[in-house]
Amino acid sequence: MPNGGTFGDLLREIKKGFSATMPPQLRNKDQETFNRALWAMKGRGRISELNAKLKDGDEVQFFLSLAGG
Repeated sequence: MPNGGTFGDLLREIKKGFSATMPPQLRNKDQETFNRALWAMKGRGRISELNAKLKDGDEVQFFLSLAGG
């Protein structure tokens, strides 16, 4: 990703590179966007804003919330 990229840029790159092999649980009903039950974490903080800036060396982890409460 280019320096100064955003979380939205990262999601677009993931979709572009892996869309054919991504599990259906990761997609919304429209099949075009990520499921809101998918959590992204950078360090100890959750990323939810598409315009959140990322910098070189950031590690983003994804978690799928499978059950409530």
